[in-house]
Amino acid sequence: MSRHIVSILIEEITILAADTVVHVRIDGQVKEEATQVLSEMGLSVADALWLLPVRVATEKVFLFDVKIPNTVTLKAMNEAVNGGGTSYSSVDELMADLNADN
Repeated sequence: MSRHIVSILIEEITILAADTVVHVRIDGQVKEEATQVLSEMGLSVADALWLLPVRVATEKVFLFDVKIPNTVTLKAMNEAVNGGGTSYSSVDELMADLNADN
């Protein structure tokens, strides 16, 4: 996304007065990688961090679907956290097991 497109999007959202500072802690390597990728899109990390709450506030949506896990998923997650479930030593072993169930 070019800065021109971002500028148009910002104008359509309505320019808001910046009167609050938000501090974000993030892993340095993640920030470096995000900076590079966002730069290729014509954005800065600050642009991306600004766009997130603006979109949430104006459109009442997040950047991706955030879902609450259902009972079956929660049970599986808890089982995995507690060392349960099945482990595989390779992708081939996993695929063999998945295909055996068909």
